[in-house]
Amino acid sequence: MGMVLLVAFGLLLCSFVHVESSRLGYDPNNVLTATIRLPFQRYADPSNRARLMQAAVERMRSMPGVESVGIADSLPMQGAESAGLRIEATPNLPPIERETYFVSVNPNYFSTLKIPMLSGRAFRETDTETSNPVAIVNRTFAKQFFPDELDKRLTQLALERIGDAVVIHPLVMYSRMRFVLELMQPVEAVTRIGEYRELLLEDRRLPPGCPADYVAVKLYFSDSFPDDEASRALAARLLGELAERTDVVVLTSGRQLDEHREWVPEGARIHDSSSWVTPQDNLAVQTAVVAGARELVATYGGFSYLGPMLAVPTRALWTQEVFQRVHLDVLRAAYPDAGYELVGPS
Repeated sequence: MGMVLLVAFGLLLCSFVHVESSRLGYDPNNVLTATIRLPFQRYADPSNRARLMQAAVERMRSMPGVESVGIADSLPMQGAESAGLRIEATPNLPPIERETYFVSVNPNYFSTLKIPMLSGRAFRETDTETSNPVAIVNRTFAKQFFPDELDKRLTQLALERIGDAVVIHPLVMYSRMRFVLELMQPVEAVTRIGEYRELLLEDRRLPPGCPADYVAVKLYFSDSFPDDEASRALAARLLGELAERTDVVVLTSGRQLDEHREWVPEGARIHDSSSWVTPQDNLAVQTAVVAGARELVATYGGFSYLGPMLAVPTRALWTQEVFQRVHLDVLRAAYPDAGYELVGPS
C-alpha cells in the first residue's frame, strides 16, 4: 500500500511540475484577481454595468502599486460563452458557420496579463456597443479562417491534387493535442480527440533504380542521435546486418535544409536515393519508398512516425534519451498495433 501511494504521489508531482512549466500564453505573476457579482435587477442595463466597471477601474488604478487593471467576464482556463459565428473569408466560396467561444474584456486586459498582440491592434476606449464591432482572435483562429498568401497557395496546390476536402490548419490540430502533449490530460485522451488511420497512397510507384525488395533507412543527427562514436557505431552495426540480408535504400534529398545533418553511408547493396528526388517531389518520393519497404530504420523523431502511419514495421535509433517520452506514448496510443521499436545503445 505504501509503494502504491508513493508511486501515485510521484505521478501527481510530475503532473504538477509539467502544469507549472507549461506555456500558458499569459503571465500570471504578480496578478491579483477578484470576482464581482452584480444584482441583475439593479444592473440590467448594459450601460449601467459599464459605468460601474469603469468607475471601479479608475479607483483601482489610483491604488499604490497597481500598474494595470483589466476586466473580463471569465478568467483564463475558466471557460467562456459561446455563440454562432458566420465567416465570409474566401471569395467564391460559401460562408463558414461555426460555434465559437468568446470572452468579453476591456482594453487593458491583454496588457495586464502581458498577452502579446501578434498583428492588428488592441481594443480601444472608443470601441463601444455603438461603434463598429471589433474582435481579437488567437493565431489558431486566424490561420484557420484567414490564411496568409503562402498558406493559400499550398492549400490550392493540395486541393488541385486531391479534390474537394476539409482544410484544417496544423495549429488547430496542435491546439487539440496541446493538453495531452503537456501532460495536463492522460495520453489515452488522444483516442477521443481524433481518429487515426493508415495513410493510404494512391500512387506507390517506386522511382527508377529502386530495388523491389529493400529496407528504407533515414539517418540524421539530432539531440537524441548526436554525431558521435556511439551513434555511428550503432547505425553501422544495424546497416551491416541489414545489407547482409537485403538491399538498403538510404532516404536523402542530397541537400541540408535544416540543422539536422544527414548521414549517407556507402557499401554493397546500399542505395543512395538523392538522385531520385527533386525539391518538388522529395516528400512524395520518400513517402512512397517507405510505403514499399519491408521495414523502416530511422533516427528517432518525427520522420520515424511515418512508418506506423504506413503500416511499415519501424526501428527508431537513439543514443541520448533527451526526447519527450509523451510523443512516443501518443504515437502508440494512436497506432496501438504498429510495429514500432526503439533501439538504443544497449
